[in-house]
Amino acid sequence: MKKQQILIAASKLFMELGYGAVSMEQVAREANVSKATLYAHFKSKNDLFVAMLNHYQQVEQIKFPQLPEAIAAKLNELHAVMLSYIQMAYDYYAAESVVRLYRLLISEIQQFPELFELFFGRNSAGLTNSLAKYLQSYAEKQASSESCFSLACQILDLVRGASIWTKLVQNPAKQYLIEQPELAVRQLQHSCQLLVDDHFSSLNLKVTKF
Repeated sequence: MKKQQILIAASKLFMELGYGAVSMEQVAREANVSKATLYAHFKSKNDLFVAMLNHYQQVEQIKFPQLPEAIAAKLNELHAVMLSYIQMAYDYYAAESVVRLYRLLISEIQQFPELFELFFGRNSAGLTNSLAKYLQSYAEKQASSESCFSLACQILDLVRGASIWTKLVQNPAKQYLIEQPELAVRQLQHSCQLLVDDHFSSLNLKVTKF
């Protein structure tokens, strides 16, 4: 019960004021608990922040894009997997709850670079690694892990560019990507198709068009 109170208070303060402006004393006061109780649950501000990130993602029901456990054995299966994955990745990065979280973290990274590892390093790297491993497994190890990681980075960079970075930067020339998400996803699928074709063409693993 006390831990939940603390996490609710921490989420409110961190999201409103930012990481640097919030002290453990403020969190204890907002949660109506003693500092001793706060430190009994969280040994440091970093520990509390990591727990707050997990709590925030659960409360906001943030769903990470998922890949199937079974590796695509045929070209049409990979086609279906990539269609679904790109849609899920776009939905994840375009979600307002994720945009708010990124906005908070980006505003603090220059002063607190460790925040990069706490969130971006863990979440973004996890997504990239899982996609890279899936692509390499599909290629039956004929493609190097480095090249598949590079391909995964390019795919996710395209998705982030059309979703969260467009929202954060608010580039008027790219607002149609937010206003017309279905069009944005189709364009992403086409662009990713070109990347996948180019990557696997030398291995005779070319996939069908999206």
